[in-house]
Amino acid sequence: MKLPMLMSAALLALAALSPAAHAVKNPEVTMYVMPQCGYCKKMRHHLEGVGVAWTERDISEPAIKAEFDAKGGIGTPLVVVGDEVIKGFMPQAVDASLRRQGLALKAD
Repeated sequence: MKLPMLMSAALLALAALSPAAHAVKNPEVTMYVMPQCGYCKKMRHHLEGVGVAWTERDISEPAIKAEFDAKGGIGTPLVVVGDEVIKGFMPQAVDASLRRQGLALKAD
């Protein structure tokens, strides 16, 4: 009777070591923008190029502007990767943040 329990324990241990058990969840990416922002357009192009999905928030809406301000926003774009805030058009900083959080970029 001990053998089935040992096998079950061994299977549970193997399952815990499987890649799926340690999979990194893609970080949430949010970009705060203003209409007609040229650097926002460049950041969109960059994110598309590295294969990253993001949510866009227009700070011309008062509630969104309050979120932007709370994150220390001064200018756009303001990109939030997980809990990291990147101010301005800084594609290398955004890429580094994505990589730190375990996301493989298309350009890699």
